[in-house]
Amino acid sequence: MEKLSEKAAAIAGAITGAVLHGIFGLLVLGTPGGMMGAYGSMYYGMMQFNAPAFAAGAWATSIIMGLIVGGFVGWIIAVSYNWGMKSG
Repeated sequence: MEKLSEKAAAIAGAITGAVLHGIFGLLVLGTPGGMMGAYGSMYYGMMQFNAPAFAAGAWATSIIMGLIVGGFVGWIIAVSYNWGMKSG
């Protein structure tokens, strides 16, 4: 039985979350109509397209949120995997 490193999973999740939030944030800034049409204002409604400085701040906030949530999700995956392997 091989155990997953919780720290490594959290770091991988954080990096993945930040990269995805950065890419999708750029897509929203570049093609707001297409992304808003695809996803609605479910998540990307916080970006204000008429104020570039605010949009850049929202994009940076999105990346930070991706880091935090991605790290937490990675950690949860490792903990639950290790628990499942131990009890199974």
